[in-house]
Amino acid sequence: MYGETVYGVAGYYVNEYGNYYDDVSMEPWMTYWNRFGSKSKAFDKIIGCGPRLKHTPFVFGGAMVIHKNLYQIVPFDPQVCRGEDIDYLINAKMFGFDFFLDNKLSVKHLPP
Repeated sequence: MYGETVYGVAGYYVNEYGNYYDDVSMEPWMTYWNRFGSKSKAFDKIIGCGPRLKHTPFVFGGAMVIHKNLYQIVPFDPQVCRGEDIDYLINAKMFGFDFFLDNKLSVKHLPP
């Protein structure tokens, strides 16, 4: 990776406390599908440890850095209203571009 152009970099969201874990209350369905626990384990492996830049299977649209050469080949699809970040990642990969997660690039996300 050093000496090569990195065309796509993804960051991640942090909450009001500065961590990347979801702040959720336990619901009965969580007994059968531990979605947030699984997500936390995955994030610990990808965000919570080195190296700083690593290949990523996911991106967050509000925390992406895209090289102009990538954007000129793979623009965003305006018809995709939700999931546009993952759609972009898939399209970039189809054209031979890799995305890397930067475990130092975060955006504070405070939804209403």
